[in-house]
Formats: sequence, C-alpha cells, structure tokens
Amino acid sequence: MFLGLDVGSWADWVSGIGSLGAILMVLFQIKKNKESDFSQSRPMFKINYEVEAIKRKKDKVYYDRPSDNNGQMYRGDFNYQCIELKNISRKSMLAVQVSLYVTEINYDAKAPKVKRKINFKVDSVKPDENVNFILKNLSKTIGIQQVPIYEYYDFDEVIIYFTTEMREKIKIIYQKEGKYLYYKKSFLENKGAKIPNEEYTANNFKESRILET
Repeated sequence: MFLGLDVGSWADWVSGIGSLGAILMVLFQIKKNKESDFSQSRPMFKINYEVEAIKRKKDKVYYDRPSDNNGQMYRGDFNYQCIELKNISRKSMLAVQVSLYVTEINYDAKAPKVKRKINFKVDSVKPDENVNFILKNLSKTIGIQQVPIYEYYDFDEVIIYFTTEMREKIKIIYQKEGKYLYYKKSFLENKGAKIPNEEYTANNFKESRILET
C-alpha cells in the first residue's frame, strides 16, 4: 500500500497516464504535420503600390470600372495609379480578391470627397505571374496631346484574400505609408482565423475586367 492505493492500482494509474500521454503526443504530431502541409501550400508574393506607366505589356491588367480609365485601352505611355502583385513562389494563388476603401481626391479643394470600396477579383495568379490592378488612369488624350487627370484615389490599407491549393482561406492586410505598402496582419484559416463568407468567398466568384493590352 502507498498513499491508500495498492501496488496494482498504482501500476494501473501509471499505465493510464502513459497511454494518455502517448495519445496526446500522436494528436500533437498529427496537428503539426497538418500545419506543415498547409504551410507548404501557402504561396509567397510581392505587392507594390505604383503611380507610373505599366511597362510590361505581357502582364495582366485588371480594372474596376471604365470611368476610372476613360474607357480606353491600355496605353504604355499613360501613368496609372495601381497595385502590382507578383507571385514569387511555386504555388498558385486561387480566387484572389484585392480590396480597398478609397477616397476620391480632386485637386480642386471645393470638390466633395467620395469614399467607396473597390474589389478586384482574379481567378488565379500562377507561379511567377505578375498582375496589375488599376485604381485610376492619371492621363488622358485631348486631340493628339496627353494631359494629366487632376484627381486620384487615397487609401490607408490594401487587403489581399486568396485560397491556397489546399483550400485554406487567407487574409493579409497591408498598411499604406506614403508610396509604400507594409505588412500589418494576417489571418490563416488553418490556425483558427474566421473569414466570413460575406467578406470573402470563392462561391460565385466573378473575375474583374481585363484592360486590353
């Protein structure tokens, strides 16, 4: 007897604790292996904010509404306010959504500021693929002359949503400071983050319009 239990009972307790520990270790290893699989399926990408001509004609160029581009075809000599995204991994980004809350700023101080949400949607961004999302065309032609457009979009954040090849939904927020975008926060579905369907879903996903290049 020891502490009110005979030797056989102590052996049963020790055996039970050992079995529970083994089960917990197996569950931990399964979870660890699962996260490793999800982690390996997450693509790596670069994102930039640019106000310049889009030099690479081979890139896909998406736009939100014709009025922001004057309904014109892509012009290599025009300046565009745009978000550039490049997949630099070997994994595809699926059902990509780029969301911004923008405020239209006019150089005329008396003009009202209009705020709205822009959603760009792309079926997939493949490995090494580069895509551009035009916020606003900052140039137009009058006759044979190119002249600037005196309005632009201001924004604070860019939110990137996408689904991985393992069907994990991911949300990443970038903060805009001056001309640059800086990583702020990420939400990974496999790590418990909840991304509501009303915010982002691949169901009934319709790709944004592509500007002719």
